[in-house]
Amino acid sequence: SSGINAEYGDDIPEGSSTFEELKKLLHDEAEYQTKPCIIIFFLDTENKQSKAKKQVLCAFKWLPQGCAINKRMVYTTSWNSLKVELGKASINSNNMFEASDWDDIE
Repeated sequence: SSGINAEYGDDIPEGSSTFEELKKLLHDEAEYQTKPCIIIFFLDTENKQSKAKKQVLCAFKWLPQGCAINKRMVYTTSWNSLKVELGKASINSNNMFEASDWDDIE
């Protein structure tokens, strides 16, 4: 199966981003369409005025509607704890995303 090694970027094609590859993985790989996950990744951004580039740490929870209720409960509890800890580390809550349906990601 496909995977993303965001720490080293080994599987990220030239000209793509971790987030773009994540969207492809969750949409195109049937095995991930019903499996929940929490992903921490760096998103490349650019300041619109100064054009300065930087990487922003982001957190993403994928909790598809088709996953088992017990997994939904475990991942929701874990996500809530993670958000608190990331907040303590000064990670902006605007960089924490949740999705349960493909339309949420597009």
